[in-house]
Amino acid sequence: MANNIMNIMSVSFNSQAELEDFLNRVKGKDDDGEKDFSLQSVVPMPESLQIVSPCDRMLAWAAVNKYGIDPEKYPENVRKAICRETFLLHRKEKLTASDMVSVCKEAAEARSKLEHVKDSKLINLKRIPYNVEEFDTVAERALENAVKYGYASWYYWRVANWGVKWDVFDVNIRRINDTEIAINFKTPWNTPACAIVELSRKFPHANIRVKYADEDIGSNCGWYALCKGDFVDDGYPSKGNAAIDFACNIWGYDANAYRAEMSLL
Repeated sequence: MANNIMNIMSVSFNSQAELEDFLNRVKGKDDDGEKDFSLQSVVPMPESLQIVSPCDRMLAWAAVNKYGIDPEKYPENVRKAICRETFLLHRKEKLTASDMVSVCKEAAEARSKLEHVKDSKLINLKRIPYNVEEFDTVAERALENAVKYGYASWYYWRVANWGVKWDVFDVNIRRINDTEIAINFKTPWNTPACAIVELSRKFPHANIRVKYADEDIGSNCGWYALCKGDFVDDGYPSKGNAAIDFACNIWGYDANAYRAEMSLL
């Protein structure tokens, strides 16, 4: 289970009209319904990437079926996606035919286990995600994604473009005044700095400042500020009490009570 990161993003504008435009454009929607702020609205992920991850075996299977085992014949995007997303390769920079043989051997073994399975309910009970037809369909889609976007599925695309694997949740927006708002939201594992950079580029007249802290109080916390897509400030509290004070302030905890509870006094 992912650690939650609390983010507090302050955004100031030159006018109320700019603020209202910002609020209208950052709204989004997910499986849980409407959201007042969404990374998908800031950096939209192509819908075709919304397939099971990891799908590295399917990607390799489709690549070999289409291009053969020689990676030199693969489009560059496909080579990069296979290296990046295939656990067996440990993110190798140079892909070889031997690598493809090894990965496809695993893919063939996984696919063969599904050849006689037709009942999707049975598949789910066994925690097997596909029958063989679905395996092949996802394989082709993963390859198409890699060619077009450089990523086979959602996970690595989001990490690269948002900085986190899931969209924001527990969003709360407060109006400080007519030209300033504060948006509190949570993300898994990291602050979504990549998406916030793009947000700053989309709203060049806004000044954006983010403070963030891991629920593991005292670790993975800090701040950064952006204008026109450029970092104008960033930093981290020093370790120990300074980091605990900083993180507790963001989470709304009493720092002394936390230290007492954790026997840190």
